[in-house]
Amino acid sequence: DKYVSTADIQMDMLNLQFENESIDELNSSHNLEHFTNKELDTLLNEAYRVLKFNGIFNIEVPDFNYIIKKWISSSEDERWNEHPEHMIFGLQDNPGEFHKTAFTKERIVKLLNKHGFTVDKVVNIWSHEQECLLIKAVKKNILDDSIFVIDCFPNNQHKYNMLINQINKLKKYNVPIFITTHYKEINSEIYN
Repeated sequence: DKYVSTADIQMDMLNLQFENESIDELNSSHNLEHFTNKELDTLLNEAYRVLKFNGIFNIEVPDFNYIIKKWISSSEDERWNEHPEHMIFGLQDNPGEFHKTAFTKERIVKLLNKHGFTVDKVVNIWSHEQECLLIKAVKKNILDDSIFVIDCFPNNQHKYNMLINQINKLKKYNVPIFITTHYKEINSEIYN
């Protein structure tokens, strides 16, 4: 934990000090909601980078659907003097205890998929005096002899952008990419 002096390891989740594909399992309990949306992209890329193929990323986050229902059903006094305020904004007693984003089942699955993870399980659990989501995501392995073939004709900006996006997605897998095209002006720098 970056902000707790008694933690086994103090480390910034946006810059994990581990080698690529060196970790079998990551556990994150009530951490992701403390990052901005932009920081989440960095964090999830870091998690993907350090996990071995078939590595597991266990995540627990507050369920925002539950929080909203709790907020709506609470009296004005309960909202601001009891737990609902903390569920939304964090405890705010120490650095790092501020909530900056929220998650529903659909959102967390979409984010993890965007960053290359396969979500094996999402269940609701009771934790931290509220309903939470428990997620098991896996960095799936690709066969070692896999090669990706992209047949393209990037003769306009839209098609070129599609090609670049596909290449960037495949780079995460560190496998050969073969691109065939009939378009003579393709820039060879995009393969690096």
